Amino acid sequence: MALPMPIGRQREVLCLPAKGHFVILGTAGSGKTTLAILRSAYLSDPSTDHHGKTLLVTFNRALVAYLKHLQDRRLAHVVTRTTSSYHWLIVWYSEKTTPASEPRSGLALQNAPALMS
Repeated sequence: MALPMPIGRQREVLCLPAKGHFVILGTAGSGKTTLAILRSAYLSDPSTDHHGKTLLVTFNRALVAYLKHLQDRRLAHVVTRTTSSYHWLIVWYSEKTTPASEPRSGLALQNAPALMS
């Protein structure tokens, strides 16, 4: 199964600059999730100068399962996690990398490869 094609203004949003933060607003059914999937594929595309492993965080397991079902080659460098599983990975990584003698007042995640695998 292939990724959906962007329609209307989705094409404009899809190609926004690779760096920076953007807020996408829309009503239910307007394509925000579809755009998140397409944008993740765009940001991780090895044929671009901005490519890299991309993390797509969603609230539910249904989207994670859907993306695994797609098996589109453009999602090969996209890691999909639920918010819950991502938070647990942060806690796990923090516990593994913080010596017991140091306080755990903050998370130092500069080198957190486990979060993206």
